[in-house]
Amino acid sequence: MDLFSFKTKKWRSIVQGGSSPRYAPTGHIVYVRLAGFMAAPFDIRQHKLTASPIPVLGDVVKQFDGFANFDMSSEGSLAYILSGAEVFPLRTLMWVDRTGKPLSKALTWRGVETPRISPDGKQIAFTAAESDDGLQDIWVYDIENDKSIQLMHKGHCNALVWDHEGKRVTYDSERDGTDKLYWKAADGSSGEELLWHKQPYLLPGSWSPDGKHLAFYEINAGTLRDIGVLSLQDSSKSVFVATEANEVSPVFSPDGNWIAYTSNEAGRYEVYVKPYPVTGARYQISIGGGNQPVWAPDGNELFYRKGNKMMVVTIETNPVFKRGTPRKLFEGYWGNKDNDAFRAQYDIHPDGDRFLMIKQEEEKAINHINVVLNWVEELKRLKVPGGKP
Repeated sequence: MDLFSFKTKKWRSIVQGGSSPRYAPTGHIVYVRLAGFMAAPFDIRQHKLTASPIPVLGDVVKQFDGFANFDMSSEGSLAYILSGAEVFPLRTLMWVDRTGKPLSKALTWRGVETPRISPDGKQIAFTAAESDDGLQDIWVYDIENDKSIQLMHKGHCNALVWDHEGKRVTYDSERDGTDKLYWKAADGSSGEELLWHKQPYLLPGSWSPDGKHLAFYEINAGTLRDIGVLSLQDSSKSVFVATEANEVSPVFSPDGNWIAYTSNEAGRYEVYVKPYPVTGARYQISIGGGNQPVWAPDGNELFYRKGNKMMVVTIETNPVFKRGTPRKLFEGYWGNKDNDAFRAQYDIHPDGDRFLMIKQEEEKAINHINVVLNWVEELKRLKVPGGKP
């Protein structure tokens, strides 16, 4: 969790892990972590915590992206939704053709997100929730045998990707307030292996075709989200693109010579392509906005989302890089409502003719919100240290 200074235009980390911070009139920072609803005294002049956070309330509903359903007034009253309210409805992974016509259902699951098809097209990795506690499971679905294997239980995952051989799934996971990068055999035959545990933590974007490099994005103080490449051979990192804007969603091309990504440096998210290794060249792919880039299996097309539209651009790389004019393949609401810029909410089958999209099956309205007047008195009762006198 970071603090941005409008004076210095820089970010500063104030606590590892956590989301949805609010500043209470008592001089505390209140936020959500997997361990629960936390509070800690905050020195607003020195911009730092003055004591360790402690849990003050459990069961606040958390969304997959880490945000929590609560807010606090300037007078210290609290409004929140308890776990048990259904905020993660059933969703179906649906096969559609290149015109957007539904072909068949792959599976239906509660709160399914980030579907990723294995390189051989026989399995689907995805995240889902069994309950409304905001914690996720990672599953691998065997299409032919109609069976699922659970890879990760009750963690917070932002992104997952297959390795180049389709044998492992790489993912980030927040546990006990600490984010780390892991991978695990897709068939569950072995335990997870730790790939990265240092700060800043890495969110996986795409493995190179030779399996030697992982394109990732990370959060850095001062430059927001940046993209880098991790070498599997020596665990060294190299910078791919880092500006004062957000750069996210890096995806290696099928030949490994290019990386597509999303950046909002133009004031809105657009899709770009740069060569790998970096040469200084850069090509804008989308026009008028775009995110969630996904390469066609043959590398001759690049897909992306523009609002509710599925867009495609033809790509040539030999003898020089050329892109065609973006055109719409189909339109319609598929995927998450906020049109996630950080991770693709769809994938394309290795045959290049079918997309795997997310269709929401049902949604039950939340009809109960808890409101506690003068909730800051609870901080005193729980003897949360520090804060204003």
